[in-house]
This record gives sequence, C-alpha cells and structure tokens, in this order.
Amino acid sequence: MKVCWCTIRVNDMEQSKRFYGDVLGLELDKTFNPMPDRTIAFFKGDEGAEIELIHDEGKPAPISDEKISIGFAVDDLEIMLQQVKNNNVEILKGPLTLGKDTYCFFIKDPNGIEIQIVENKN
Repeated sequence: MKVCWCTIRVNDMEQSKRFYGDVLGLELDKTFNPMPDRTIAFFKGDEGAEIELIHDEGKPAPISDEKISIGFAVDDLEIMLQQVKNNNVEILKGPLTLGKDTYCFFIKDPNGIEIQIVENKN
C-alpha cells in the first residue's frame, strides 16, 4: 500500500509553509482554495508521499494530539540538524542513536506536530 499524504490542519498557513518548505526542504506542489475561507497546500517528499496543510480562515485548528508524529528520512542528519538550528527551530530530543546504524532527532512543527528526522547509515 502506498501512503499518499498526511493532513495537518493549521492556524497559520504561511508559517507552516515556511516550516515544511524552508526548514524541512519539501517542495511546494500546489496551493488552492476549494471554497471561500479555505486554503490547501500540498508539499511533496522524495518518494511521492505528500504533506497536506489545510487552513480554514476564522476557525482555529484543533489542538494536536501528542500521539501524532511524522517521520522524515534524510541522507545526512548533520546537514538537516544545522538547517533546523539555522531556522531557530527547537530540538526536543537528540541527536540520538537507535541501534548501530540509525540516528535521529525530534522537533515540532508550528502546529505542535512532532517531527522525527532520521538517517539510516546501512
């Protein structure tokens, strides 16, 4: 089964777009307004899975549940760690070693969604 996308309801679309585009380096695929007061933006990952951001003007996004997290695999954890630091994003945990060849750290997006950045060196 192929994962198509993960949807996140956001309070501030521009701040969220900067995070997923500038900080994490995902490619903005499309932004559109399917109805008045609703904006949707899709960001593409390398393997086709997407992050969908939805903002409803005048309607606060639900508070995120700590059970929700998104994992992103990167080729070089040190480069991503520096990019996160350069964008003043707080590192919650890590860098950590998980097993002998897996390294990661954790951050949160502007909406409180936990993000795990992982590198597998095998």
